[in-house]
Amino acid sequence: MIDTSAADAYEEYLVPFAFEPWARLVIDQAGLAPGQKVLDVGCGTGVAAKLAAVVVQAKGSVVGVDTDEAMLTVARRSTPAKAAAHIEWRHADAHQLPFAEGKFDAVCFEALQFLPNRAKALAEFRRVLGPNGRL
Repeated sequence: MIDTSAADAYEEYLVPFAFEPWARLVIDQAGLAPGQKVLDVGCGTGVAAKLAAVVVQAKGSVVGVDTDEAMLTVARRSTPAKAAAHIEWRHADAHQLPFAEGKFDAVCFEALQFLPNRAKALAEFRRVLGPNGRL
């Protein structure tokens, strides 16, 4: 059993006051549209992924990746039912994303400052973006 106490506290206390307002700005600036494929790297409990899912709707898809299984557990548990069908939560490292080249229309991230090799992670973000993709 995964201890989600820290992730639960993050979702309850930090997301509403710090991370959700920032994620709303990021999603608004991303210029997402219905039907697009979005990757949220370092998704934590999934605030940006959930907001992106509302924009891309059922014709689109969102993948949230994180290396912290507790964060992903809380993300899965807290996803509204109507969004759950088109959000996939995956355990993955930003430095080696398990996706094909050009798979996504947009890559969102809020965790770049925490990554040990930012250049490698940015190269991975670019690799998985399509030709007209947005970072």
